[in-house]
Amino acid sequence: MASWRGANRLRLLIYHRERHHEERLAVLWFYSDGSLRCACPPCGEDRYEFLTLDHVDGGGNAHRKGINRGEREWGGGGLMRWLLNHDYPPGFQVLCWNCNAGKAFYGVCPHLGGET
Repeated sequence: MASWRGANRLRLLIYHRERHHEERLAVLWFYSDGSLRCACPPCGEDRYEFLTLDHVDGGGNAHRKGINRGEREWGGGGLMRWLLNHDYPPGFQVLCWNCNAGKAFYGVCPHLGGET
């Protein structure tokens, strides 16, 4: 098996990259109600590459560690797969990278929270 993986390394990398893209697109599509836009009204970013998934009530780091169960950090791809496997549970939204980071650092997106 290891020799097959070594001989097909590029094929496997392409497969996993495509699978990650498909999973990410499906999850972002679901949690944005098909709009593929940032949920922050003043922002409305719609560029796929900038969109991220946000835990609405916070706690994303603890949640990722909980589903990780002490194994290698899953990151975004593992969370996307977890959401797919658990039939899209509530409590998530699509934000752009800036709105998500602003919410994480300041507790509210700077678009909505006034001056920081």
